[in-house]
Amino acid sequence: MATLFVPGKGSIDIRGENRIAVIKRLVDAHNNGPMPMATKDLVKDIAEDQSLANIFKQPLWDKLKANFLRNLGPKGPAVIAALLSGIAASPWMRAALRYGVTAFAILLFLLALRRSGERAGRLAEQLETTERSHDAQRRMLEAAVHRPRSRDDLAERLRDGRF
Repeated sequence: MATLFVPGKGSIDIRGENRIAVIKRLVDAHNNGPMPMATKDLVKDIAEDQSLANIFKQPLWDKLKANFLRNLGPKGPAVIAALLSGIAASPWMRAALRYGVTAFAILLFLLALRRSGERAGRLAEQLETTERSHDAQRRMLEAAVHRPRSRDDLAERLRDGRF
């Protein structure tokens, strides 16, 4: 007999070698990093021709599914449900989560600030280009105002050296 204890979820007694081996694999998978584990990997070399419901039998299986396991799809991997509840139950994890969310919000703010600065820079460059274009156009118009009106005006300017 073995007892499975999950903080925030309680404990459950497990009897039978196959059942204990399956639970041990789940706990080992959780301790190695919270990764989903396929049912076929859980029952490999234990009871490959049986489902988890057959291994644990109905009352125990229902209790495991309701309180301790999470199923990721109809035939998906089963995972210990305490992964997220453990985070919420631990004060230091809540504090770390709070600081992480604060840091993430600051990062998003800085990225938005950078983006708006880049946009302002592009607009300033566009304004400068437009001003240069308008200045050139203004000089051309001023030159057109002072141009000679006829061939005689042109000849007179050439003789006086004012062209």
